[in-house]
Amino acid sequence: MKKLSITILLFTVALMCNAQLKISTPGYVGIGTTIPEYRLDLNIGNSDIFRIKTWTSTFVNNSGSYGSLCIFPDQDFYLQIGKNGKRAGEIWGCEIHGIWLLEYSDSAIKENIQPLHDCLNRLKQVECVQYTLKQDFISDMPLDKRGAYSQPEYGFIAQNLQDVFPEAVVSDTSGYLSVKYTRMIPVLVEAIKEQQKIIDSLRYRLDEMDQSIEGQLDTGYEAKGKKSHQLTPQETRIAAYQNIPNPADGTTTISGYIPYEIKNAVLYVYDVQGNMKYKATIIERGDFSVMLKGGKVKPGIYFYVVLGDDQVSETKQMIITK
Repeated sequence: MKKLSITILLFTVALMCNAQLKISTPGYVGIGTTIPEYRLDLNIGNSDIFRIKTWTSTFVNNSGSYGSLCIFPDQDFYLQIGKNGKRAGEIWGCEIHGIWLLEYSDSAIKENIQPLHDCLNRLKQVECVQYTLKQDFISDMPLDKRGAYSQPEYGFIAQNLQDVFPEAVVSDTSGYLSVKYTRMIPVLVEAIKEQQKIIDSLRYRLDEMDQSIEGQLDTGYEAKGKKSHQLTPQETRIAAYQNIPNPADGTTTISGYIPYEIKNAVLYVYDVQGNMKYKATIIERGDFSVMLKGGKVKPGIYFYVVLGDDQVSETKQMIITK
């Protein structure tokens, strides 16, 4: 017993004299520090490194950005946190870099499956904004990172989105709201499908209008003893050409041709719901052009035709981005 006590005493003295490993009176163990403040206090210097060795190695040192703690494998890919059936919980961070972002979406884990409805109209209530982060939110970051995070961003205001799509918004323990942006992808897809149905319906209606007008013209010419094929040459028909540029991020130009015998000609622009958003009387005959300046219509998808007397041009689609 006496020999054991002496051995323990000598071992303790040796540890206390060694600056690389220190055990304090409360039982705190320090490595790289003589004053451990925690049960295990590991102080990694500029050239120090901590390794966990399996068939490959994982390292811990301060080689991260700005000298921050960094955990990394000795070769690309071979480091994992959590595994199938033993998943890690929340991860908090500022930047996430990667190749894939995988989210469970298998039908085997889902129930109460319902189709989405009225996505297009609901999206109209969502405000997309440009913003910058408040400085007090990023005040602890390095100066150059603060500069990077102070740049203008695009996104949603969570409170606004919560009113329309509450399932896409979550709150943290501090009360801040976050947006599950990937959850908005199905909403956007469904809205595009709804919009395409409207476009197809409008095209059908415009085709019917074209056929009706052509039928009236044919009847009129036949009543005068003329053949309907006399209307087929380009110079006898109203034509609307594709606007340039398209898509347009501002001003765009719509051009076309109006026969000289046409008395009244008007350019009409409709949205995908069939509402008229812009019209312009065309004075020129022969080749014409109408400049649609930025701000005349809001960003979106539009259709336009030129009507003149009893003729109508082919319908064209136009995209305005801003």
